[in-house]
Amino acid sequence: MEEVRASEREREFEAFSPLTLSPYHPLTLSLSHSLTLLISYSLILFFKQTNIMKLNWTSLLPFALMLCSFRPLPAQHFLEGHWEGSITFGGIYSEQSYPFELFLTVKGGVKVEGRSFVYLGPDNVIEMKVRGYIYNDRSVALVESEFMPREGKENEPPFFRKYQFVYSRGFWDTGIDGYWQQITPEVMDDNREMGRIKLNKAKSKKA
Repeated sequence: MEEVRASEREREFEAFSPLTLSPYHPLTLSLSHSLTLLISYSLILFFKQTNIMKLNWTSLLPFALMLCSFRPLPAQHFLEGHWEGSITFGGIYSEQSYPFELFLTVKGGVKVEGRSFVYLGPDNVIEMKVRGYIYNDRSVALVESEFMPREGKENEPPFFRKYQFVYSRGFWDTGIDGYWQQITPEVMDDNREMGRIKLNKAKSKKA
């Protein structure tokens, strides 16, 4: 039975795999790349507005030092980190919910891995490994791939979930908003469980 369920989860994961994604995924651009472009553009404007024959070349020294010291660094994808919010149950339109958390990492700007936590009660937490993909439109597909049992809570939950959501990023609005469905042998099973998820980026706790 477990082998059948595992194959179902693997099928869902492969179904989410993007067939063509550029290695230069726009969401993986680091801030350093953007600032380098901004500085280059500023230099072009500077030369356009200055008589290059009368230019005091020592005035360019600060620009040269700035460009030399500015190297592209591996970017931490915005989706990475700790997200917290809620997960509903009892149908798409239900308002009943449990506290819900995601801890995510992004590899290569495309693949996502992490853990999910559904808090059914003070001493009842369902922890799962999740994995999936990011797409060009900032949508994400995740599949629960493995149950992580805790002491005294070794029994698997009745089903595994797949998640589909979009994330927003901004100075004032950052969040995840989407849906989940039960993974079933029949893709269009009318009796499958489903619900919604809504999370915000967790604020770092300073000591």
